[in-house]
Parts: sequence; C-alpha cells; structure tokens
Amino acid sequence: MKKETVTGNSAPEAVEIATLQMEKEALAQQVKRLIKTEGKLYAYQEELDAQLKEYKDLYELNRKLNATFDIGKIFEYVTEYVIYNLEYERVLFFQQFENMGLYAVCAIGGYYDQEEKSAVTELIIAQNDAFLSPLFDGSEYLICKTGSEQKDLAEFRAKLRMNEYLIYPIGSNGSPPALLAVGNSAGNAEFYQRVSDSEEALLGMGNLVGLLSSSIENHIYYTNMEKALEQERLAEAKYRGIFENATEGIYQTTPEGRFISCNPATAAILGYDNPEDVIENITDIRRQLYVTPQRREELYELMQSGSDVKNFEVEFYRKDGSKLWVLLHTRPFFNEKHEIHYIDGIIQDITERKMAEEQLRGSLKEKETLLKEIHHRVKNNLQVISSMLHLQSARATDKEILMAFKESQSRVDTMALIHEKLYQSKDLTVIPMAGYIGDLITNLYISFGINDEQIKAVIKVADVNLNVSTAIPCGLIINELVTNCLKHAFPGGRTGEIVLSLQPQIEGKYELIVSDNGIGFPENADFSNTETLGLKLVISLISQLDGTIELDRAGGSTFTIRFSELLYKERG
Repeated sequence: MKKETVTGNSAPEAVEIATLQMEKEALAQQVKRLIKTEGKLYAYQEELDAQLKEYKDLYELNRKLNATFDIGKIFEYVTEYVIYNLEYERVLFFQQFENMGLYAVCAIGGYYDQEEKSAVTELIIAQNDAFLSPLFDGSEYLICKTGSEQKDLAEFRAKLRMNEYLIYPIGSNGSPPALLAVGNSAGNAEFYQRVSDSEEALLGMGNLVGLLSSSIENHIYYTNMEKALEQERLAEAKYRGIFENATEGIYQTTPEGRFISCNPATAAILGYDNPEDVIENITDIRRQLYVTPQRREELYELMQSGSDVKNFEVEFYRKDGSKLWVLLHTRPFFNEKHEIHYIDGIIQDITERKMAEEQLRGSLKEKETLLKEIHHRVKNNLQVISSMLHLQSARATDKEILMAFKESQSRVDTMALIHEKLYQSKDLTVIPMAGYIGDLITNLYISFGINDEQIKAVIKVADVNLNVSTAIPCGLIINELVTNCLKHAFPGGRTGEIVLSLQPQIEGKYELIVSDNGIGFPENADFSNTETLGLKLVISLISQLDGTIELDRAGGSTFTIRFSELLYKERG
C-alpha cells in the first residue's frame, strides 16, 4: 500500500476550498431565488398593468357615459367595451316597456348573421318569466355555462342565440329598467372570453355593470327631470295664459296692503293702464281703494279664521276717483307663526249688476205699492158690495131672503178680509192663516149675533202660510161650514162648542177640520148631494183645491178636508 504524506500547509487549503464551495452553492441558491422572485414580480407587473389598463378603459368609458344622456349612445359605448375589452362575442340589451311588464331587445352588438339578428331583434321577455325570477329576488346575475343542464336557463340559449351567457340587471333589482346579456355562440366560443363564474372572470363584468347601472339611473333621473320641467313649463305657460287673459281680476297682496302681482284685468277694473302701474302706485289698499275702510278690517278678520272668503261685496275707488262695486274672493296663506303671509284673490266688477239690482228693487217697490193699492181698492169695493147687501137686507121682510142676504154678505166679507190682510202684509204673495181665520170667525160671530159664551170657538191653526189662490177658497169653505154650524147645530139657544183646526201634513198637504158638538147632521141627508147653496159651494171649492171631504156624524158633525196648495199658473 502506498502511503501518502500530507505536508503541514495542505490542511488550510482544503478548508478554504470547502468554504468557497459552500459560498458558491449558497450564492447559486440566492440567484435561483432572485430569478424566481423576478419572475413573480414580472407576473405581478403584467397583472397590475392589465388591471391598470382595465381601470383606465373603465375610466374612459365612464367619462363617455357621463358625457351623454342619450340611451342609444350609452348602449353603443357599453357594447364596444364588452366586445373589445371583455372579449365576449355577442351583446344584447333589453329595455323595459313602461307599465307593461315586458322587456324587448333595444340594442345588439357583436357578430350575428342576418337570420340570427332578425330573430333576436324580435325577442321579448315577460318580466314574470320563471327564469328571470332570481334577478328580481336579488341575484347579481344569471349564468348559463356550456353544458349547463339547468332547464330554464338552457332552454333560453336558442332564444338568445348564445350557447353560454351571462345576464345582468341594470339598475334596481326589484324592477330593473334594463337587462344586459353577454355570451358566445357554440361555434365561436373558443375564440372569445369564455363564460365562467370564477372571481376573475366576473370582476370585469361586475365593474362594468356598476358603471352602467349608475349611468342608466342618471339617464332615468335626467329624463324624469326633463319631463317634470316640461310639465312645469307647460303648467306655468297655461297658468300664465289664464292669468293674463282672464276677464276676472287675479291678484296677490301683502297683509299690509300692497299688490305683489296682478293681471291686466285687475288693472283695467281699477282704472289703471297696466299691472305695473297698479303695483307701483297702490301702496295702501285700505286707504286708496276702499270707500269704507272698515270693510277692509272686516275682510281681514274673516281671513284670520283660516278659511277662504267668497262673495265679499265692497265699494272701491278707481284711479280717477269714481266709485265701483266689486265682488272679492280671497284665500289667505299663513306662515309658521299662523300669521297671514300673503293673500290670493279674484276681483269682479259688479257695478252694472248692483245698478240693475237697485233698479229692480225700485221697480219691485213700485209694483208692491201698486199691488197693495189694488188690494186696498178691491177690499173697499167688496165692502161697498157688502154694505149694499146689508142695506138691501134691511128692506127684506121674508126670513129666507133676509138670511140669503146675510150669507151673501158674509161671503163677500170673507173675500174682502183676504185683500185687507194682503194690504197690511209685508209679503204680498201669502196669507198667514192663523190671523186670518181668527178674524174670520170673529166676524161671523158678530154677523150672526152669537155670544162666545153660548157657542165657544176653539181655534187650532198652525203657523201656516197659503198663497192667495189657495187661501180664498179655503176661507170660503171655513165661512160656509162655520155658518152652517151657527145656523143649525145649536137650535133653541143651546150651548156648545165649535172646533176649527188647520194643520200641515206630509208631502205638502194640509188638513182642515171643522167640528161641532151640536145636534149633528141629519142621518138621512147626503151632504155631497144637497140642495143647499152653502154645501154646494163647499163641494165646488174642494174640487177647485183638488181635495177630499169626509163627514163624521158621531157626537155632532165633523167635516175633514184634505187639500194641497194650488200652484200659481201664469195667465196667457
């Protein structure tokens, strides 16, 4: 065996070589780690660059979307972004039909052949379609991947002409105004971004939908605002047209008495050239307009209650100092302290109407005076006739002839009493029956020389007013029946009682009762077919009143007459 000899210097060299070898290996490991780290950094850089590009593209898209309220442009910009940035093959937008519960295709993007495009253009989806229900229940999207066997989603592939697709609600999930569908056809899917539910794949669509929803909501807000402004403009123009062209004066005033605004009609009524002239020159409505300034306080007190004041008639001054009558309708508006803040009003010139009313009142006064004079003269003429009958009766020796004169005189006096009551009354159209009947019975008792202690008269007449056409026949009926009682019911100086009642009934009818507790109407006599003039006259007058008469013979005689008030018939 060969024997090796190691010198004293070889050991340190070996140690040094071993150390260098270890350092070399450590350095090699560090280089490897640096290379790996650099690769990761490069990948991170690429990913960051891609994200920055995506956000930059999103920013540019957002800038475009914010620069327009044209819904067509919005859909166009988003479609380009989906095709060129997110790299899906096909894009469809559905817009909601207002108040119809339907979505119809409103924009198409990407590659479709003509037949597919024509079919998709006609596509309409009902809002209550079962496959859309998850979107309305809060889902962020619907996804149908290649090979999906979910029935509702899979059946919709043919309608969309997409083998795989994503559908997003745009705007409110409860009832989104639009839907966005993106995806790929079966033949071209491998050349485009595949539909996937991975976080990375959904991130780009999620960011886009967020921007698009915001833009659509802004568009809706802008559209609604435009509509509201247009409606406001139209309403203002309509109001302005009414305000400017109204024949009635329309104005607004302060509680202190200045005009805030008024229309041309107000100026014309008050004698001014234009509304500006009114506003500038009338600084104290109470002092400058009101002929009686206290009427302004009265109007103000009525408004303080918080209610509108209607038909307030007051006399005003015009600009030239002449007077006119106006009709005011006012509505006060209050501040938080319940103080009148301002007053809206309408003013109408009623001067001609007031003059016509005054003329009419004068004419009515003249006619009333004339009519009273007529009634007075008729009464006097009837009294002359009554006096002549009385004088003629003084020459009669036959008792029957004497009674006929007396009864005729009583009938004339009954009619004369009507005209006397009308002459004394403030209302020439009706007779207060209570006073009339009382006087009529008194006259009959005097005429026949009857003492009230012998035959007591009980009068029960309600507060009834009858027109002349009804009161005259009614008075004559009472005259004949009471006369019959006084003549026949109490022979030989017998005592008794006559009761007379007139009461209103339902449906505008009246009931007249004349009764006595005397010897009664003969049992074998038919009062409706009698030969006596008085009862014939009663039957004729009741027929004239379109009434009925009944006789009750129990305990004397009770005549009950029911009738309606006669309507005035204009004479031709």
